[in-house]
Amino acid sequence: MSQERSRLEICIDIYARLRQLILAKNYFYLPTTLNEVWRGNMSQILIVEDEARLAAFVEKGLHKYGFSTFIATDGAQALEIAQSSKVDLLLLDLGLPIKDGWQVMKELRSKGEVLPIVIMTASDDLQSKQAALQAGANDYITKPFAFNCLLECVRSQLAAAGKSATSLK
Repeated sequence: MSQERSRLEICIDIYARLRQLILAKNYFYLPTTLNEVWRGNMSQILIVEDEARLAAFVEKGLHKYGFSTFIATDGAQALEIAQSSKVDLLLLDLGLPIKDGWQVMKELRSKGEVLPIVIMTASDDLQSKQAALQAGANDYITKPFAFNCLLECVRSQLAAAGKSATSLK
């Protein structure tokens, strides 16, 4: 074999470097393998969380199960991504800077957006949960939570919305 690198090796190297640069911005996720790019059937989940460690934890777990993710750290960014990208499900914290989760949910629902919204919040009182569900949330999970509980919630909401993905297996 020649010492020259094949075109595929060069493409893979470029892809890996590009992925590192984009992830350093922490704005959105590129699929981890070229196969994921070619399949094109991953569910897109928008994680709206201002706590970087929690957002990274959720993102890492969802990637492990074959989901593609975007991360927004404030409400304004969440609205921008939700309206400009194909998002299948929204994981939404209520206590966000700029626009809180309540405002994000209200604006999306008032524009006719029907994507499933799962609230992730530290507030565990019954009134908050009822208010969120009445305002248009599809489900509500309190922090701290076990990742498996969140994963089952995501899967059930995607299934209920009729979304197909390899991660529903």
